Amino acid sequence: MSDQIVNQNILASARKRLRLLKFLIQSRVWLVRDAGGVFKFLASLVTGVRVAGGRATIQALISQAAFVRKNDPYLYAEWLKRGEPSRVLLSPEPVVGNSVKHGVARTTDILIFLSELDKKIVLELIRSLSEIDSFDCVYLISQGCSELKSILRAHQVDFSVEILRPVDLPVNEKLRCSRAKANKNFVILHTPGAVDRRFIKECSRLHAMKVDAVFCDHDECKDGRRVKPFFKPGYSQELLWDPSYAPAVSVSRDVFDISIETVDFMDQRNSTLKGYEIITKCFQSSVQVQHLPKIYVHLFRSVMRREEVRDMYNSTRPNSFLDLSHAASTFPEQYRLPGYAFKISFVIPTRDKLSLLSECIDSILANPPDGDYEILILDNQSVENETLRGLAGYGLLESVTIVECDYEFNWARLTNDGIRASSGEVIVLLNNDTVVRSSRWCDRLAWLALEQGVGVVGALLLYPRGEIQHAGIVVGYGGYADHIYIGEPIVGRSDEMFVSPLVRRDVLACTGACIAFSRKTFEKLGDFDESLIVAGDVEYCIRSYNAGFRNIFDPSVRLIHEESETRNPGLPESDKVQLRQILKKQLEFGDPFYNPNLSLSSRSPMPSLSVVM
Repeated sequence: MSDQIVNQNILASARKRLRLLKFLIQSRVWLVRDAGGVFKFLASLVTGVRVAGGRATIQALISQAAFVRKNDPYLYAEWLKRGEPSRVLLSPEPVVGNSVKHGVARTTDILIFLSELDKKIVLELIRSLSEIDSFDCVYLISQGCSELKSILRAHQVDFSVEILRPVDLPVNEKLRCSRAKANKNFVILHTPGAVDRRFIKECSRLHAMKVDAVFCDHDECKDGRRVKPFFKPGYSQELLWDPSYAPAVSVSRDVFDISIETVDFMDQRNSTLKGYEIITKCFQSSVQVQHLPKIYVHLFRSVMRREEVRDMYNSTRPNSFLDLSHAASTFPEQYRLPGYAFKISFVIPTRDKLSLLSECIDSILANPPDGDYEILILDNQSVENETLRGLAGYGLLESVTIVECDYEFNWARLTNDGIRASSGEVIVLLNNDTVVRSSRWCDRLAWLALEQGVGVVGALLLYPRGEIQHAGIVVGYGGYADHIYIGEPIVGRSDEMFVSPLVRRDVLACTGACIAFSRKTFEKLGDFDESLIVAGDVEYCIRSYNAGFRNIFDPSVRLIHEESETRNPGLPESDKVQLRQILKKQLEFGDPFYNPNLSLSSRSPMPSLSVVM
């Protein structure tokens, strides 16, 4: 039996490699075009093999191919062929008499918010609803009620439907009676679309298990074809402002009741914005939230632009939040102020390479925090005379302390020694090869780190040429964990099938090259694991998550990172062995803030090759 399992694993591995090879061959035109021609592509390939090795070069090629093809509809169409139909099967006309099954208990009402009354979309909505037999009543909410009623009168429907203005929602008698039923659930869409009956069925089951809110992945339906998938991470509070994160949600009656009572229905915002507000409040009122990584919703039009929602979201936040949003913001750059003074301790290990350290220190001094701070330089056996003289000079500064660490490099041990020598309420760990590139960067990190329930906060790190070096870590990459979006540009980004690297979100882990956490969090979690030479940052973030804390990636905090300039790159073998044990649960069940439909062979999100090929 064991030999059979081994043979099956070998066969599966061989098939995976063949699929990857086929994908690269299919991507050759995109790769050559992106490189600027055949000769430049071959030159970069040879250079990559010589510098990083063949395996790393192939992995980089796969990620590059995924990035340049991310808007190629073929990938999603092929993924759908292996899983489910790529066409949304809708009847040519509204079906009469075939969907309502008498005697079947239906516990779900559907609320759909309509802003622009496009007749084609309304008819698509009717057709899709006619094929679902598991709901009780549909509420179409729009400011243009009379126009909507005239469209429905011209097309007979066989399901119960109510047409309301947003202001009528809390007082409508039928909805009030529905809300009085103990086992009632509500599916809410702030953007019209087709809802798969399996979504309603799974949500009913989960609500019976006391799950408050359920959401799923979605795509768009254009002329009957499914396009633009959005494969989402698990529940992330940081993404609630994004209208594309949850255009559809199913909530329990209790959550719906609490949320509906806190909405100002006299506010004359358009219906879609009102729907978004209700969905957001439902999430905020929920204790148990479940993400279904299945594409059960097919939108008939694109969701609102982020800018439309950002202004409304900003206006609903309490005064304790500081809004640093600006015209180029890709998300509401808001921070809850702690309401008291605090000190930040910067902890920076270094070994020689004074020029790198000087750039790092100078960038901190040029962009200091608003309040008190200290810089602790951990000298890990520097021997160069220039470095020793430079460290002596820095030691004369009132805000700088030199900590002698005369032992072999161990990032976790260095970090622990630095934290013990520090006195700040917030700890910011920095590599000596980082350079600050954003204003108020350390205040942003500190404000998030001091929020209740937040564990570790990470930053957007860029290579010197401007490509992404770190935008969060995904567990499962390379059999261990690695950076998502690595090597990709931050400008000119188009539609994403996963969360953009320029949007703040919850993550499982961040790189220790720049992370922040409060001293209270450190005291609860304990020291970094010194049995790990390099990977102590990943272990610490996993420990933080398992202890119930949220880890956050904030791309508005930006630094340049040379990466491994003062040590050998990569993980030691001892770290790899131990990390596999630490990550065992996440490797088995998947990173909760990634999506199981996305490939772990590519650092640029794309549909899983196990399905595509």
